[in-house]
Amino acid sequence: MSGCADVADLVRALYAALAAGDREALDGLLDPDFIGETASGMPFGLGGRYVGARAMRREFWGALGREFDVVAHPEEILALPDGRVLATGTYLGTARSTGCKLEAPFNHTITVSAGRITGLRQLTDTACWVAALEPATVPSGSDRPPLSALRLELGGPIGRVCLTRPEASNSIDPALARDILTAAQACTADRSMRVLVLAADGPAFCPGGDLAALSATPQEELPALLDLMLTEYHQALRLFLALEVPIVAAVHGSAGGGGLGLLHVSDIVVAGADARFAVGSGVLGLGADGGNSWFLPRLVGRRIAAQMCYANRALTAGEAVDCGLISEVVPSAEVAARVEQIALRIAAGPRASNAKLRSLLRPGGRLSEALDAERAGMVELATSPEVAERMRAFLGRTSN
Repeated sequence: MSGCADVADLVRALYAALAAGDREALDGLLDPDFIGETASGMPFGLGGRYVGARAMRREFWGALGREFDVVAHPEEILALPDGRVLATGTYLGTARSTGCKLEAPFNHTITVSAGRITGLRQLTDTACWVAALEPATVPSGSDRPPLSALRLELGGPIGRVCLTRPEASNSIDPALARDILTAAQACTADRSMRVLVLAADGPAFCPGGDLAALSATPQEELPALLDLMLTEYHQALRLFLALEVPIVAAVHGSAGGGGLGLLHVSDIVVAGADARFAVGSGVLGLGADGGNSWFLPRLVGRRIAAQMCYANRALTAGEAVDCGLISEVVPSAEVAARVEQIALRIAAGPRASNAKLRSLLRPGGRLSEALDAERAGMVELATSPEVAERMRAFLGRTSN
C-alpha cells in the first residue's frame, strides 16, 4: 500500500475495526512489532507504553472496552510531512460503571510502514475519562428537585417510577424528560432496591414526544429544545440500562416513539391486550430517538423494525409478544397485578445474582453511539419546515 490516500484508508480501517471489535481485522492492520503510547493520565493505569500488537489489543483496547462503552470517531485525517498520519476526533460513549457520558477529544499520531500500522501515540483529555467514572451527584430526599410529571417511590425492595401526565397521554415534554432523568439518577443511588417497576397513569403508557408542545415551538427554537430534551432523556435511558436491578414495565394503551426506550431498557415487559406499539418519528420526518434504531433490530428483527420506522407499522400486543418486543400479554385490567406478582418474585431473589444476570443479559454493542447519533439526527432534521407541517397534520388527524 502506497500513497497518501492508501495510508488514510488504512487508518480509517483501523478505526472501523476498533469500533466493530474486529480482532481479525486488527491483526491484519497492525504490525506485530507495533508500539502504542497512551496518555499518562488515563484511568486504571492504562496510560503508558505497549510493545507489540497483542499487548495493545489486549492490555489497552481490551481493558478500555471492559470499563467504557466507547468509540473513537475520527473527524480529520492528515498526512504529515515526515510520513506519519495525524488523526483528530472525539471519543464518544459512556462509562460502564456509572452510565455517565464520555466525550473526550483526541489526537492520534500514527506511523505506517510497508502497508501495516507500526505505531500510535495517543493524546486525549484524560480529565474527561476520569470524570465519566464519577457517579453523578444525586440529590436525595428533600434536596431532590421537585417532580411534576412522574411519581417516584424508593427506599424499599421494589422501586417504582410512574409517569403522571395522563392529560397528555404521558407524552414527553421538557418537564417529563427532566423528571425521568432525575428519577433515573435517584434509582442509581438507591441501594435498597431489588427490582424497579416502570408504569404510567391514565389511558396510555407513553406515545413518545409531546407533539402539541413541539409543534407550538417556533421553528428556530425547535432544534435547541429537542437537543435539551433528548440529552436528558437519553442519559436517563443509559442510567436505567446500567442499573444492577431488573426492570419490569407495565404497559397499556399506546407506547411509541421515544417512549419505547423505557421498554427497551426493561428486562420484562407486561402489556395489556389493548396495547399498541409504533415508532412514528420517521413519519414526522424526525428520524429516531429513544434508542429505537439500536434496540428494535435486535428485538424484533431488521425487517419488522424497518416497517415500523419507514412505514409507521403499529404492532398489536399479540404481534409485539410474537416478535419479541414485549414479554407477555394479559387482559388490560390485570397488567398491574401481574407486574406486581413478577416484581415481588424478583425482589425475593438474590440481589447479587440478579445483578450479575442483568450484566450478562444486557445487550452488547454501542448503544451510546446510537443514542448520540439519534439526538444529533433529530436536532438536525428539526430545522426543516416539513417537520412542523407534519406535526400539525398528525395532530389534525388525531383530533378528528
